Amino acid sequence: MISHAFKEYLLFVEPRKPAVMAPLNDQLTRRMAAALRQAKALPPDYFGVHTCICGVDSMPFDYLLPDGRRTNSLCVHYLAYHRAEIPAAQLRQVEMLACGEMEPGAEDLCSDFILHWSELDSAQQARVHAQTEEFNANRIAVLAAQIEKTADSSEKAFGLLSRLRAWWRRQAAN
Repeated sequence: MISHAFKEYLLFVEPRKPAVMAPLNDQLTRRMAAALRQAKALPPDYFGVHTCICGVDSMPFDYLLPDGRRTNSLCVHYLAYHRAEIPAAQLRQVEMLACGEMEPGAEDLCSDFILHWSELDSAQQARVHAQTEEFNANRIAVLAAQIEKTADSSEKAFGLLSRLRAWWRRQAAN
């Protein structure tokens, strides 16, 4: 979970459980929908899209929230369909957003594209897990290369890489 390790990110989560059948549309979901609508799309400088375990892909760029943090286009989806996997600290940060509330639309929820786990047999579920792990490993390798290339000092690059490796070890342990 990138946003758990880096404070400048909000709701960059990687759910490991299937989406719930009915989205949770409460104050937090509506608050995040409002913040996302007020956010500005950033130029694509990252390495592709985020793919949720339920098959939904993010846009190929991040968003800058009004409070200065980054998020991605799946932030509302994560709150609505994967709430149980979002750390309490991230939920508190969403609660503190001062952007008002808006009803999330289908484009925020990505509900038309969800692959429900119950619709897959065990072999399909295993393939989804394997592809997700391979995709995440590739993203981490690319991120590490970008950090090494763009960090303004070797000390800063080492610190960022150390945090990234620690985060990856925690993910692998789960």
